[in-house]
Amino acid sequence: MESEQKTAKKLYPIAAVCLGSFREARAAVIEAIAAAERKKPDQPEQEALSQLLRICQSRAPEKLAEHDFPEGSPLLPLLKLTASGRRNLVLHLSDYDDAEAAAVRQITAEEFEQKTEKALRQMTFLQGGQQPDPEALRAALHMLSWSEADEAALREGLQSARAQEAEQQESRNIRDITQKKQPEEKRARTVTVPLWTIIAGGLCILALCVSMVLSAVLRHRDEPEPALPAGADSHSVYEPGEFDRMVERILSLEAVQQRAAEAAGLAPEDAVFLSTKLKLNAEPVCYELDFLGRNGQEYSYKLHAESGAVLEQQQFKADNELNTEGWIPAADMRQRVLKTANMQTALFLKEKCSSEDQLGVYKYELTDARGKLFTVQLEAKTGALIKYSVEDPQTDNPTDVISAEEAKKKAVSRVGDYKPEDVIFTKTKFDGNVYLIAFTLDDGTQYTIELNANDGMTNTVDVHPVSADTSKAIGLLRAREIVLAKAGLTGDQTVTFTKAKIDRNNGAYVYELEFETPGYEYEVNLNIETGEMLKYRAWSLT
Repeated sequence: MESEQKTAKKLYPIAAVCLGSFREARAAVIEAIAAAERKKPDQPEQEALSQLLRICQSRAPEKLAEHDFPEGSPLLPLLKLTASGRRNLVLHLSDYDDAEAAAVRQITAEEFEQKTEKALRQMTFLQGGQQPDPEALRAALHMLSWSEADEAALREGLQSARAQEAEQQESRNIRDITQKKQPEEKRARTVTVPLWTIIAGGLCILALCVSMVLSAVLRHRDEPEPALPAGADSHSVYEPGEFDRMVERILSLEAVQQRAAEAAGLAPEDAVFLSTKLKLNAEPVCYELDFLGRNGQEYSYKLHAESGAVLEQQQFKADNELNTEGWIPAADMRQRVLKTANMQTALFLKEKCSSEDQLGVYKYELTDARGKLFTVQLEAKTGALIKYSVEDPQTDNPTDVISAEEAKKKAVSRVGDYKPEDVIFTKTKFDGNVYLIAFTLDDGTQYTIELNANDGMTNTVDVHPVSADTSKAIGLLRAREIVLAKAGLTGDQTVTFTKAKIDRNNGAYVYELEFETPGYEYEVNLNIETGEMLKYRAWSLT
């Protein structure tokens, strides 16, 4: 019990800040630890943090109208943040290190650092420009102690959860025993049978055996070869036609999800699939599926990839819900993924649905006949591309490369129906056999795209959406016109932009533009709604 109490003490401050209620925080911690013991008894602490974040994400209000924290608490400014801001910053301030927190959030350490800095900037703004003191916040978090009453509630809650789990396990064992129990043997009886009847029966049995053997031989002769050789993986390279035949034989995501739902006694529309993975290197090749039922249950199934036969199954009470209202259906998303990857035939290796900072996301992995591995992330409600990358084990290195202008056209067309003149380019770099292209859309969305310099195919896409309200903004393209006119620069002069973004400055959102000519560098800030010049600086490079 000592380890559980230690874990609870680390989780409690996080839950208290996220939920704003000490009583709800205690209940959430107990629920998270109990769920962690069920799902990963060998790694309960790390899983407990993951479970707690799921609980907080589903229960924490976007804004805390009420809370249990006393007046004068150093944590009060933190409580004024949005739900995602509170969650990110309290993780950074907690006893969990940033790397562990990022791993549990399933984001990179860099992304976690960016989210933390954003939350600190929000606190600075909410405090009228006063910088928060992280050490004072950490000290205040440690003052949120896990009391003796909390310890007693944790013991009682875990005992109840363990007893319930034991009862369910015993019930499952009883059902297994009942299914496996053989009927009692009947007492033998002596029966007198005429000789001619025995001979006739023997001939019939012999004929039946011959028929079965012939049927088995014919089936074996007509049976196709296994879909994949042992040890195949996502980077396997296939002979012409082999890949297409394999795709035809392996169940599609839609088909295997339907079979899993039916095996669980659910209608397909009553199942929300969280994760569907194709295990190519398993024997036999199989799908692993995790999904939620509208009945409050969570299911974990393993199905044969070709026949759809159930190989393993588990069912337990769901710890969280995933609200998919307004999401684009998964079947439509798969078509968008194929279009994004410029593919007609592909093998989907993974489909995952999740909600991250109130944003629904579809994540996909798929492969083609050459062994290329594509990773695609799309926003669930709009289908907007969030991330895209390609791993090619057979990268060619021909001497011919596309031009920088062609690379720009391909990069811009990758993110939508745009042309180069519709964006502001801030970086065009050729490095080895790739182009690195960075640009900003009129609404402030920033993209960084890596292209193969030989054929222009996209390797990676990183996107940074805008958090500001731009409904009344004049647009970055109009802002560019204003600053160029201010600098006295015309369209026929060489101007290279190095920054074009929306940021907050002294409590207001501004356009930040940096650009240079052969003789000067410029820094300009404009109000995004009025176009008013807030900062203008130019200096000579000579």
